Amino acid sequence: GIDQNPIYYTLLSDINWRVKPFASLKQFVRNWTHERYGKELPKAIQAWSLLVDTVYSSKSNAALIKRVGEFAAEKDFDGIVALPMRTNKKYIQPWYDLSRVKQAWALLRDAAVNYQNKDITGIPQTLNYDLVNVGREVLSKLSNRVYLSMTNTSRTANQVYSDGTKLVELSRDTDELLCTEKSFLAYTIFQKAKLLAHGNKTLSDSYVIDSRSQTTTWIPPDSNSTPMPGLTDYANKEWAGQVSGFYSLRHQCYIQQAKDQINAKKGDETFIPNKTLFFSCVAKVSYDWTHDIEGKRYPMCAHSVGDAGSLSTRLLTRYMYSSQQEHKWSQIK
Repeated sequence: GIDQNPIYYTLLSDINWRVKPFASLKQFVRNWTHERYGKELPKAIQAWSLLVDTVYSSKSNAALIKRVGEFAAEKDFDGIVALPMRTNKKYIQPWYDLSRVKQAWALLRDAAVNYQNKDITGIPQTLNYDLVNVGREVLSKLSNRVYLSMTNTSRTANQVYSDGTKLVELSRDTDELLCTEKSFLAYTIFQKAKLLAHGNKTLSDSYVIDSRSQTTTWIPPDSNSTPMPGLTDYANKEWAGQVSGFYSLRHQCYIQQAKDQINAKKGDETFIPNKTLFFSCVAKVSYDWTHDIEGKRYPMCAHSVGDAGSLSTRLLTRYMYSSQQEHKWSQIK
């Protein structure tokens, strides 16, 4: 209900004014991309046709709901935001062919590059948003395999630490991509919350803490909050500043225990995390992050930085398009 899927809400609104069903969904996609980007972009049309057949497919979504239930489907988690020893792994569910969504990302990248080459004013913000959003979706889904591997109870400490390092690295890459689009900046939300206080410092601090908590722990955590608030992650958001900040900090609580076991010369032994110690660490970093009012301890991008097109090319190459081998997660079992 927050209008973060433009094509879905446009279709939903249009249906109310139609006297009969769409004759062709393909034609709707063609018209919609033209309206959204200001001109017809063949690569963008191809990309959205792929997305309609995968992410937005009623058939595949219905299959997911049947398999895991409506709540699980609604609160779908991916590895970069999941909390070890708490997130139900049935929530980490693919419901479409990721390779086709990867193609859509590459096609939107091509559309953006072609647009930029022909128009010195740059690409429209709508195209930039969609490019970043689809890239975010791909990277987020790629994180599932490494997250599930990291939290597999049969893994050794060495393996867990290796997987965890990859997950932290992927989170940083995702955050960097999100930083290229102003609509995904957590910083903007926190600044808007601060302005609502109209100069009252006490109220301003409270609003910032509330806004940082609402999309992470839901309610502001107490400094000694173990266990975590019951609705933690209820409104999780993959925003710049949160992915490589809040969520990655929690993963590092888990990874640190594996590192400690390695330092104790037990790296080849099965990793058995200390649950009490882990959630104590998670509670501390959650409190520290949500109460980092001025953002000095955990900096985040305050405005859009970088070029989404060139960064997408780099990330597609890094994670997908190596001609020498499959993408870098393919060897994780």
